[in-house]
Amino acid sequence: DQEAIDWFLYELEDIKRSLPPHQQPLELTQHPGEVIFVPGGWWHTVLNLDDTIAVTQNFCSTACFPAVWMDTRKGRTKMARTWLRKLGEIRPDLVEVAQNLAGQNFGGVSAEQDLENILDDRKRRKEEKQERKRKREKERAKKKK
Repeated sequence: DQEAIDWFLYELEDIKRSLPPHQQPLELTQHPGEVIFVPGGWWHTVLNLDDTIAVTQNFCSTACFPAVWMDTRKGRTKMARTWLRKLGEIRPDLVEVAQNLAGQNFGGVSAEQDLENILDDRKRRKEEKQERKRKREKERAKKKK
């Protein structure tokens, strides 16, 4: 098993060696009291050298809402469902964007149905995985007899 520090010691160095000069990562040391802004969409990683408290904020503007919605609906589906309900109260224009994205990209379903479909698909895949595991265990038990 690898520790997180192994990524910094080995993987990062391999990545840096494979990149051309204009794609090399920025590396810096942040000192107490300093603030760093990481633009949306920038890959980043942090290695804390001492005890640290981090305060982070994710921001989604109207301009980037479609991209953020598409990522959130898949990666944080339950949160997306709550977010969609809250948006209905304060930003119905963004709910309409989510509805249009669902309709255009996912067979004309509503955003709500799209989220339910994702959750149902995850549940089905989890059940299938559990069933395969049960079958393997049953087969192993038969072979032992």
